[in-house]
Amino acid sequence: MNSQLFINANMKIKKSRPTLEKDTVCDTYRKGTFLEIAFMSKQCKNDSAGSCIMCDYGVTNCTPNSEIYLKTMDDIFQKEKSVQYLLLCTNGSIFDSSQIKEETFNEILEYVSKTDIPNIIFETHYLDVSHEKLKLIKQFLHSKNITIELGMETANQIYQDFLIMKRINITAFEKVVSTIQDYGFHVDLNILFGLPLLSEKEQFQDTKNSIAWAFEHGCDPVIFPVNIKPFTLLMNMYKNGYYKPVSYWLLLLLLSTLKEEQLSQIIISYYGDRDENYYGNGFKTIFPACCPVCKEQLLSFFDAFSQEDDPYQKKKLINNILKFDRCTCLKEQKDQLSLPDTNVFKERYKKYSEFLKAEFH
Repeated sequence: MNSQLFINANMKIKKSRPTLEKDTVCDTYRKGTFLEIAFMSKQCKNDSAGSCIMCDYGVTNCTPNSEIYLKTMDDIFQKEKSVQYLLLCTNGSIFDSSQIKEETFNEILEYVSKTDIPNIIFETHYLDVSHEKLKLIKQFLHSKNITIELGMETANQIYQDFLIMKRINITAFEKVVSTIQDYGFHVDLNILFGLPLLSEKEQFQDTKNSIAWAFEHGCDPVIFPVNIKPFTLLMNMYKNGYYKPVSYWLLLLLLSTLKEEQLSQIIISYYGDRDENYYGNGFKTIFPACCPVCKEQLLSFFDAFSQEDDPYQKKKLINNILKFDRCTCLKEQKDQLSLPDTNVFKERYKKYSEFLKAEFH
């Protein structure tokens, strides 16, 4: 298997991607008491290296200075009230000083320390986690509950090396998780559901294994059903018949296998509630799959599941949606999972590699 072939193709596809508008300083998302502020800055290092074949959080031509960022934060908090959870991130890794300068990071911490928001989350790449960054957070935000959110994607090292390709070594990753926890901080792990070139059964099992890894290491899983974004290698796979959107129902069947107490720690993100349309209406994100009959019911379920904290009620929501019988989607997913074990990843990887050689020769 040749990951460099995937990286080269991904980089070529991204060359045609437009940059974000010059006045894009922060991207925000609000849901309930949760607020996300993304400080837009240059380009993620993994993005520029051709990694992350499904990811795109946009590219800018410049990085605003601290004054502009802080003024924009002021403007945001003039509108956004009663925030209990604040996620701070960038279009890459917020601990990466080439994206968010040390001085700027310190000023953001100082600003946040003066708010009454009790829960602060930082999203970053595990290789950018350092004692210096963790000590700064401890110093400025000692009165807050701190979570560090890391993109693990999968606990499978083969998929890391040949699909994700963003320099994640699971053994080293485990040590970083432990270091963060030593500071008294919580760790959330972003896990992808619906990796390309896997059978549905392999997708199901891979995410289940990754969730188990998170729980075993004292972390909370944040499950990201794969969205197919413009200007990504994944979109190329999709357009050329090498990938199909992962099924909502497959995710529901996975959730149904979890213990009730585990459900209180599960977060589902990007299930169709967010469309980061950076490039205009001509470039659509493709969300997980369902039919028109069950779509509204499914999205209502995920909204309710996201807002519910009680594990008993979460389990009840799952049991109720699994009674839905007005279409055949759920039955089809059950039938797929009941098939004999299929290990198709290497074979599909080889076929798509041959396609890429011809497409990007």
